[in-house]
Amino acid sequence: KKVLRNERFRMHSEVEAAIQWRDGFEFHYLNGVYLPKELWQKIVSKTIPAQEAIKLENQEHRTLALQYIGGEKLMTDLGGKIIGKDQYGEIIELNLKDTQGKKFRYYVAVDPSKNEKIYLRTWPDVESPKDAMTRAYRLGRLELTYEPESRT
Repeated sequence: KKVLRNERFRMHSEVEAAIQWRDGFEFHYLNGVYLPKELWQKIVSKTIPAQEAIKLENQEHRTLALQYIGGEKLMTDLGGKIIGKDQYGEIIELNLKDTQGKKFRYYVAVDPSKNEKIYLRTWPDVESPKDAMTRAYRLGRLELTYEPESRT
């Protein structure tokens, strides 16, 4: 009956099932990722609790849920506090532990192309945004640190 796709031709719909058959059978997708209907509804309505979203076992489902609820809600709902700050952003630690007993930490910076905050999970022992970026770019193995002349 209907197949809905996004601009990248991936099956996607935030309004209704992305694939629908005449007999009522349907599949729900977001950006090409299949989701059970109940989970799809919680994600698109942004009613999934942050505690549930961050603990979803399926990596693709977890990523979508966190993107839809947004970093601000994640930080607020999970007791995020700033533990490090420099010219590159902030490191926020959540009041939640991973399977190894370490607290979740996120690198927070501003995306200059959209002038919006971005939230990237980082290593649990990172203390500063500069350290997070040095590790992300694997500069430590070259004995370098993250110090760009300009950021675009």
